[in-house]
Amino acid sequence: YIYFKNKPKEEKVIEVIVVPAHEKAFASIATLESKQLWQSGKVKGYHSELAMIIRNYLSDRYKVNALEQTSNELITTIKNSRLTTQEQLEKIQQVLYLADNVKFAKYIPIETEHNLSLENVRLFIQETQLKNDEA
Repeated sequence: YIYFKNKPKEEKVIEVIVVPAHEKAFASIATLESKQLWQSGKVKGYHSELAMIIRNYLSDRYKVNALEQTSNELITTIKNSRLTTQEQLEKIQQVLYLADNVKFAKYIPIETEHNLSLENVRLFIQETQLKNDEA
């Protein structure tokens, strides 16, 4: 009993693997594309997930409280903090406003709008991702 009682306890080292925000976002986009939600008529779910991907990316990348802000508040926060260029801000606006219209106004976008939103998210993430030397 004394031997086990006085034996030094092993410290467990837990390695936390930090996945960059852009890798998480690209994985989420790939998952969303594989679900083919809007092609099967689930337009609201598609745009909700797309908006959540961009919000999660903004939260992880810029440490902005994007998940708890409305789209207008989020756009204003990004604009005032000058985190992005005007062109990048317009991409975010297009995605968030279309998602809001689909979710709340029951707007049904045409096929090109679905593709434009997805492409805007993809381009925004590519343009703003951290490079290896910045991390």
